[in-house]
Amino acid sequence: MSLDDPNIYPLIDPQNMRAEIDGLPGQLVNAWQFGQTQFLPTVENISNVVIAGMGCSATGAELLAAYAEPVSSIPIHVHNDYGLPAWAQGPETLVLFSSYSGETEEVLSAFEQATEKACTRIVMATGGKLADAGRESGADVWQFEHPAPQRAALGYAFGLPLAILS
Repeated sequence: MSLDDPNIYPLIDPQNMRAEIDGLPGQLVNAWQFGQTQFLPTVENISNVVIAGMGCSATGAELLAAYAEPVSSIPIHVHNDYGLPAWAQGPETLVLFSSYSGETEEVLSAFEQATEKACTRIVMATGGKLADAGRESGADVWQFEHPAPQRAALGYAFGLPLAILS
């Protein structure tokens, strides 16, 4: 097998992940443009940000936290577990919930706790229980479409929270 032969690609890359990788710049543009059209709550005195996510969603959040650290006066904490840290409470804590499917149980758990603790909440998902719970509880929901596997949505996992925090 020779990787120099493009005819071999469909055999070793049946989901065409190469095209998803090549499309990352366009995905970032799409995520940014989508974010510019979405509602943001009017908030004052945000003292910290938590981004709840797992897998690719957490990877995008970690990249964003590293990117923002030198310029942000507000700490950004990536949380990839159930619930929330004890200090995350009240409207001065902005919690972003990043779940591609909207079905990630750790993120759903964090959403439930953030609702109980009266945190400021924004949901980012393609749908699922998380988007439904967000709408039902009055949280802002950024429901987006990306017809690819979750692992190929890094541009959205980084670009959407970047649009929110900018």
